[in-house]
Amino acid sequence: NDPSDGTSQDGRNTNTESGFIPQLNDLLTLKLSYPHNIYNDGIQGETSAGLLIRAPGFLKKRPKAIKFLFLVGTNDADSGLVPSGAGSNPPAPGTYKDNLQKIIDLVRNSARDVYLAKVPFSLSSENNPDVQSYNQAINELVTTNGISVVPPDFYTHFESNQSELADNVSHPNGAGYKSMSSLWCVAITSGSCPTP
Repeated sequence: NDPSDGTSQDGRNTNTESGFIPQLNDLLTLKLSYPHNIYNDGIQGETSAGLLIRAPGFLKKRPKAIKFLFLVGTNDADSGLVPSGAGSNPPAPGTYKDNLQKIIDLVRNSARDVYLAKVPFSLSSENNPDVQSYNQAINELVTTNGISVVPPDFYTHFESNQSELADNVSHPNGAGYKSMSSLWCVAITSGSCPTP
């Protein structure tokens, strides 16, 4: 909801609608002192099962991408149909954890890095028990797969900063997207990043 942050300072990333991509570009470029290209291949309403189906296509579409950042689970929780699979190892087939493990395997088999984020807190309180269970599965996947980047904790952040959510489906407003870019930057660089 702030058109002034819709394009990165170097012009590499532009939002046609909303999101944190240009802000994350600016933060990483400033922090790491080299330019970044960041692409958002997410689809509104997609679940972990849908993302798994599309994973080979976006890996092929982005042959030069070396890091893949995943934030998935809000739509799984909203459906109320996808069990988390938390606590099972290997993850039970068809669960959220199983879908993410298969995505992690696909990305790693293409010799690229994969980073996960915690599913955000929802103003729709009936979804939060599922979201917390998904976040437990994320913790388990990070440990099992030796992922070195600590997942940005969007659940805790938005639970404490509910004014940064635009609706009950966990869509952030402009301030929320700025916070997300900062939390991703901190996770990726293992350092401190300002809020843009």
